[in-house]
Amino acid sequence: MPAAGGRRHPLTIEHGDLWPGNFLVDDASCAIIDWEDVAIGHPFISLAPLIVGLSMFQPRLSSREMTQRLERAYLAGFASLAPPERLREAFRLAAPLSFIDMAVRYRRQRPSVVRLHPWMRDLVPQTLRLRPGTARRGRDVSSPVAAHGSSSASISRVR
Repeated sequence: MPAAGGRRHPLTIEHGDLWPGNFLVDDASCAIIDWEDVAIGHPFISLAPLIVGLSMFQPRLSSREMTQRLERAYLAGFASLAPPERLREAFRLAAPLSFIDMAVRYRRQRPSVVRLHPWMRDLVPQTLRLRPGTARRGRDVSSPVAAHGSSSASISRVR
């Protein structure tokens, strides 16, 4: 997994399914639900599905500025590990791995679960086709949103 500044990132609680639909938000509070895929892992794995999910399901909240704000706020918690540019680099490297990790976990689901959620079956081949750093449909793929937004757009999650 990517290291920043020559140091490994500490392992953290990794949600495993951090899509926008797993946030309950009102004027006074925010709660994250659906912890059944939780694991201990690299701290940058969970954020990529959230950013891609915003582009897919909450387009009003998805912009380059909003993505950068979210990344800066999240990476600030790791400022003691490395300079900001190294943290951003590690985050960009971790983003495609987060979808491969998700695809592997979904691939292990029982057939009865996959029949109820066909997007699980489709996620594996879609993530394996990802090629970070290549332009698709005129999008800049230097960020996780661009790198995964076009490939993941056909995944329909019903919550």
